[in-house]
Amino acid sequence: MKSSLLVAVGLVFATLASAQAERRSLGEADMQERLKADVEIVIELLELEGEAADTVRAVLTARNQKLADIRTRLRDSGRITEEELREVVETINRETSEALAKLLTEEQMTRYQEYRKNQRANRSRGRY
Repeated sequence: MKSSLLVAVGLVFATLASAQAERRSLGEADMQERLKADVEIVIELLELEGEAADTVRAVLTARNQKLADIRTRLRDSGRITEEELREVVETINRETSEALAKLLTEEQMTRYQEYRKNQRANRSRGRY
């Protein structure tokens, strides 16, 4: 009886752990899809085509990958402080803005900055 109970409890925990891992991977997949869609929104907003669109897409995709790497590091180790996280994210955003400033017109850069500002505002209100 005790061994059956232990097996049942073990199966419940194994199932819960598996479900949690699946939710995490689905969450990451959803995040990747949202980020890809976000890049395409920016390309459209800035009215980019051809090589310019490809170059900006590469810059934004690299930014998103760096941020995903940080999320993975944080999730896997938990060894990053809030201050370290803020500094790393600010550095990535600054590098991305500097790269885009070399590629975009002033008007396009202004539109991009406004878009990012609105995104941050929406996230702080829980809309993203």
